[in-house]
Amino acid sequence: MTMDKAVIISTFICLLTFSLAGVFSAERISRYLSERSSIGISSRSVAFTVLLASFLGMVSLGLSGSSLRVFLEDRVFIHHDTIGLFGKSRGIRSDECAVLTPMAIGQYNDDPQFPVINKNLGPQGQNMLVVAFSGVPVKHLSLLAKPATWGFFFLDLRHALAWYWWFPVFGCLLALWGLLNLVYPDRWRLMLALSAAFTFAPYVVAWSFWPAYTVFFPAFAMSIVLLSFRYTNYSVLLILSLMLGVSVAGFFLVLYPPWQVSTGYLFLFFFIGVVIRDRLYEQFTLRHGLMVAIAGLTAGVILYSWWLDARFAITAMMNTVYPGQRAMVTGGGIDFFFPVRGLSNVVTLHKSFGYLNECEMASFIYVTIPLLFTVFERFRVTRRADPVACTLILFVFLLSIYQYIGISPAIAKLSLLGRCTGSRVDIALGLAQIFLIGFVLTDRNQFTAEQQQLFSRRIFHLMIPVLWAGFLLYSFWRLTFCFTGFNGNVKFFAWILVSLFIGLTALASYYLMRGKSRPFIIVYCLMTMAISLPFNPLIRVPGTFELKNCDLLKNTNRRVLALDSHSQQAMMFMATGLPVVNGVHYYPQRSLWDYLDPYHAKDSFYNRYAHVCFASGHMSGDETFRIENPSPDVVVVVVDGSRFDFRTIPADFLVTNEANSSIYDKNSTLSLRLVNNGWRVYQVNR
Repeated sequence: MTMDKAVIISTFICLLTFSLAGVFSAERISRYLSERSSIGISSRSVAFTVLLASFLGMVSLGLSGSSLRVFLEDRVFIHHDTIGLFGKSRGIRSDECAVLTPMAIGQYNDDPQFPVINKNLGPQGQNMLVVAFSGVPVKHLSLLAKPATWGFFFLDLRHALAWYWWFPVFGCLLALWGLLNLVYPDRWRLMLALSAAFTFAPYVVAWSFWPAYTVFFPAFAMSIVLLSFRYTNYSVLLILSLMLGVSVAGFFLVLYPPWQVSTGYLFLFFFIGVVIRDRLYEQFTLRHGLMVAIAGLTAGVILYSWWLDARFAITAMMNTVYPGQRAMVTGGGIDFFFPVRGLSNVVTLHKSFGYLNECEMASFIYVTIPLLFTVFERFRVTRRADPVACTLILFVFLLSIYQYIGISPAIAKLSLLGRCTGSRVDIALGLAQIFLIGFVLTDRNQFTAEQQQLFSRRIFHLMIPVLWAGFLLYSFWRLTFCFTGFNGNVKFFAWILVSLFIGLTALASYYLMRGKSRPFIIVYCLMTMAISLPFNPLIRVPGTFELKNCDLLKNTNRRVLALDSHSQQAMMFMATGLPVVNGVHYYPQRSLWDYLDPYHAKDSFYNRYAHVCFASGHMSGDETFRIENPSPDVVVVVVDGSRFDFRTIPADFLVTNEANSSIYDKNSTLSLRLVNNGWRVYQVNR
C-alpha cells in the first residue's frame, strides 16, 4: 500500500468515525454548546451540521463509489490518477462508469467547457441536456435544477466528481430526514435512521444512488410546502417559492419516467394524507396561492429554457424504437419471489444468477405483511384510521395491483404507469414502507403496558413474523430455480446466508409489531448496511483525465473510431476531449447511418438509444459489413476489416487492439501509424 493510499484510507476512517460520533453524541454536544453561548442549539442542528461536514469532507478527499476503474484497465492511451482504495468495481454499473461519468468528464475537458452540444460525441455531436438521472454539467439555465453537477463549475475535476457522486447520497438523506421530521416530529434520531434505511437500501445503492437523487427533489419540495404553513413573512415565502420551483424542475429533469411516475404518485398520496391529518386546507391563504404561482413560474421558466435548446433531441428520442416508442407497459406478471429479492441481495448483489443481473435483482428489505397488520391493529385500538397511513396503504394496494395483476392499456396510458415496469416501481414501494414504519413507530396511541403483556397479543405478534419468514423462505426457494452454473456448495452457502437474514427480518418484524423502535431500527438498518455497502467500491477519483502516448491524436480535431472494444474505449476517448465516431448515442446521429444505410433498410436496428460499437467479423460474397442489434441498447456494426472502405464513415483514425491487426493491415484504405502496448492506431487514407 502506498503512503498516499494509506493516508486517504486513514482520513476516510476518521471522517466516518467523526460522522457517527457526532450524530450519536448530538444531544450532549448541543447541551455543551448551548451552555457556553447565548443561542440555544438543538441536537438536530448539531446532527445536520455533522452530516453536512461529512459531505464536504468526502468531497475534499476526492472520494467516490464510482466503478470507473473497471473500464480504465488496459487503456494505454488514457492518463489518469485514479486510486482504488477498497472494494470491487462493478462492470454491471456501465450506465454510471461507461456513460454518465465519462460524459461528465468530457464536458469538463471540452473546449469551451460544458457545451449544450458536445461535438466530440458522434459526428454530429450530442445534445447533453437530454442525459438522464443526475445529468451532466451544461452551461445552461437548467443547471439551477441539476445540483449534482454544480461542483464542476467551482471545483477542480477530482472534487467535482466527488460532489457528483455524494450529492445524491447526502441530498436524499437530509431532504428525506427533514420531511420525516415535519410529518412525524419529535423523533429526529428515528427519522434519520429511516432516511438512512432508504438511502442505503440495496436497490438505491445498486443503481448508483440515482433513486436517491430522484427522491431528493419531491422530498425537498414537500418539505418546503409544509414549512410554508409555518411562516407568514413574504420574504421567507418568496425564497421558499423559488426553491420549490427549482425542485419541481429538477424532478422533471431526472428524465427517467419509471422512477418519476411511481415516486410522483407516492408523494401525491403522502401529501394528501398529511393535508387531511393536519387540516392544512384550513390554513391555506392568499400568500400560499401566490407562493404556488411563483414556484410554477420559476419551474416553467427553467423547463421552457431547457425545452428550447433540447426540443430537437427530445423529438428524436421520442421517435426512437427504444425507448421512445417502447410498447405501453400494463403491469402484471411479477414473479412470485420478488418480495425476497432485497434479502437475497446478500448473495445476488455480488453475482449474476442467469435470470436477472445484479442491479435488476436489487430491492428493499420488505416487512410488508407484519407492517400492515401493525397499522390495522393501531386503527382497531384507537378506533380511528390515520389519514396518512390510509393514503399510503391505498397507494401500496394500487401499485401492487399494477405489479402483480396489471391494468388496462387505457389506464396505463392515462396514468403514465405505462412508462413504468413492475420492477422499477420498487423505488416507490420501498419508500412507502419507510413512511408507514415512521407512522407505526411514532404513533402516540400505542398499546398500554397491560395490553402489551396480554398472552394472545404476544402470540399474535410472534406468529405474524414467523409466517412472513416462512413466506420469504418459500419465495427464496422459488428464486433458487434461477441459479444457473452454481455448484451445490455455493447454493448451500447462499441458503444459509439468506436464511440468516430472513430470520433477522422476522426478529425486526416482531420488534416492529411490539412497537419497540430502537431494537427494530438497529436490526433493520444493520441488515440494510451489511447487504448494500459492500457493493460499490471506494476510490479516489481522477484529478487529471487526458490522452497519453499518442501525440498523433493529441491536440487535433480529427475524429477517432474505436474498434473491437464495445463502446467503452470510445467513451474514454470522448472523456479526454477527443472527437469520436461511436460511443453511447442517446438518439441516432443520422450522418453516421446515412453513410452505412442510405436507404434506411435497417432503421429499426439503429433508431434507438444505443452503445454504438464497431467490431471485425467474417463476411461472405460482396458484403463488407452488416448492422446488428443484439440487445435493445446495443448496435454493432460488424465490418470485414480487410475489405471494408473506412472512407465511407466520418473517421480520420482507427484505434484497435493487436488481436485483429493482421486483418486491418491488409486494408488499402488504412495506414498503420502507431503501435503501443498491444494497441494500434491506423489513419484513414482519404
